[in-house]
Amino acid sequence: MWREKPTVITSCPINITHIAFMDENGNVNMKNVINHIENNVELDLGSSHFCLTSVLINRENLTKIGKEIKFIKTKHWGNKATYLYGNEEKQVCFHSRDIRMQKGPFNQTKINSQKFMNDLNQLMKKLPISITSCCIDKVFLYKIGGNLVKSPYTIAVTKILETLVTVQLKTSDKALIILESRGKKEDCKLLNEVVDLIEFGTSSVSINQFNKIVGVYFNPKRVSKDIHKASATFWGLEIADLCSYPIYKKYRGGQSDTSFLLIERKIHGYPDYLNKGMIVIGKD
Repeated sequence: MWREKPTVITSCPINITHIAFMDENGNVNMKNVINHIENNVELDLGSSHFCLTSVLINRENLTKIGKEIKFIKTKHWGNKATYLYGNEEKQVCFHSRDIRMQKGPFNQTKINSQKFMNDLNQLMKKLPISITSCCIDKVFLYKIGGNLVKSPYTIAVTKILETLVTVQLKTSDKALIILESRGKKEDCKLLNEVVDLIEFGTSSVSINQFNKIVGVYFNPKRVSKDIHKASATFWGLEIADLCSYPIYKKYRGGQSDTSFLLIERKIHGYPDYLNKGMIVIGKD
């Protein structure tokens, strides 16, 4: 069923050994880059880079990690771990941008921001995860491929999945891929491309290797009402979100802030992770 259309998954099948959750930062659209190059229009830094990050989790650790995230949420937002978003009470969802800007439930008038960040940082530091990112300079991408260049998202997910199946997973492993849904049209296009990878392989990775991937799903960060209770979240995507921005920031500006240093050792290939767990296209 998952091969036919973008599908949401709410539980882990018994035969699965790993789940890779993916999230993105930066602008995936190439139109602004084309306009910049062809019409000499100024391009801001945030529009010229794209980063996709995969967080690989062993099935054995899923329950423990879920409980630790729930503990932090209930500690700071009460037993139900909810917040009034507009007129609707929903479970708090860890979103990097909202945390940085102290928006919504992360407003310092709602919680003790310092204590929350201490708890969150401790969680991120000890998480048993393996991170792979692909960071792309879109200007470089257009200069080498022009209008024929593939989408940055397609390139990034291909590079990450190649690394996943050839290095991070053993022959006997079976993995699910869970991407954050972006829209019906975008999800359908990406699903077709990923299915092609699995069914035909790439120039450098065989079909046999891609057989380790046994499902590709598109979930929102928050569970919709018709799937489960309205307050629930997909915490794996929350972790991917929290990992993706520090890596994007490091790639874009070379800044190793606290958030990056907390997860740096978890990047695949550490300490020699450049073009292993942190794949870079178009920038030294």
